[in-house]
Amino acid sequence: MGDIKFNLSLGPCLVGKNLNTIAIRGNASLGLLASISHADKYDQFSNEAGVQRSPAEKHAREALAYALEASSVDPFSDPRAFTEVILNGRDTSPFVFRDLLSKQELTAENVLTGKYSIVDVSINVAKLDLTPFKEHLDIQISRVDGNHRLLMAQRIVEQGDLSEEEFPIVPFSLFLGLTPEQERKIFVDINGNHKNMSKSLLINFQTKRNLDSDRASSEDLASWIAMRLSDREMAFGGMVNLGGDLTGYRLRHNTRPPLTLVGITNAMKDFVAASAYTRFNNPDSPALLLRIVNDFFIALRDQFPDGFERHHEYVFLKALGLTTFAKLAGTVYSNVDVSMENYSPDLGQRCVKVLLESLDFGKFKWSGYSSRSGMTVLFMRMQKALDEAGMHEYSRVRSAI
Repeated sequence: MGDIKFNLSLGPCLVGKNLNTIAIRGNASLGLLASISHADKYDQFSNEAGVQRSPAEKHAREALAYALEASSVDPFSDPRAFTEVILNGRDTSPFVFRDLLSKQELTAENVLTGKYSIVDVSINVAKLDLTPFKEHLDIQISRVDGNHRLLMAQRIVEQGDLSEEEFPIVPFSLFLGLTPEQERKIFVDINGNHKNMSKSLLINFQTKRNLDSDRASSEDLASWIAMRLSDREMAFGGMVNLGGDLTGYRLRHNTRPPLTLVGITNAMKDFVAASAYTRFNNPDSPALLLRIVNDFFIALRDQFPDGFERHHEYVFLKALGLTTFAKLAGTVYSNVDVSMENYSPDLGQRCVKVLLESLDFGKFKWSGYSSRSGMTVLFMRMQKALDEAGMHEYSRVRSAI
């Protein structure tokens, strides 16, 4: 252990249960908490194991201003407070713990037993890597929640504009030894109903641990299908904003992705509803439904590549086209007794060919039809096109029973 002058003190802290976890809770300078921790940002290309969403710079600046101005306003008329900044010591080796009563030095394992209610917490700087822009595997103290509050404070400390001690005191909660997956679970639980959280990122994080069986709800199934369609080798591979930092995507594609995970999920809800008969009659329906809708959109992409490559000019990847084609895919295959054993993409390919030959899917043709009523109009015209091509037996929605 290094000499005390090489330790950063987090002060006396309470140790206790937070639901089913052990948490160390205390108060420390916002600048100090920012300096010792790093955000593990999720990036769908460069850091799929990340935990944090891409920060909103404006929100981060406002959060810091709110904190820094707190000392200059009247606490009676303008009381200000932060919820706890939540950190996780992925690497517990830099921490030094002492029982406040006996002065006995404790290990992280001792603390996690919950037998010591008050401990003095400090950090051995010699064991802490303070290098900025750390990679996922190198992060020792991770920010589970509160990154917006810490982001600008970290920059100001690094620039030397303020010292760590000049920042206001805020509450913090410290976990020890959680895995990134456990961090992600807590992050989603905390931010699941947060107004500013990306719905695509929420679906992304939740879906990875949901569909464990064939008894998933329709909503979980729609999210799972949407996630799988976003895989690299699938119909929408490389085209979807999964809700994280888009820096990696822009560097690779020089543009924003044309689809969002939440948009695909909404379309898949219509697909799952239209596939009620297929789902009810197939025990392996998740895999079958994924195969059906994936092949249907691949047929659309292969037969009319301009609709994907110049997606701004057509409705295929907009809510109108995405939802309506998904619903039709479910409808068509619900009208045949399809299973994994007898499934063939030929029927879907024939339907797509008829639709492309019969209807104009240009963006301007469907201007003003983006609402649910517009989707109904387009779906009815698709049904009519199939009817006129002698495929009427596939164009009507079939109930589960």
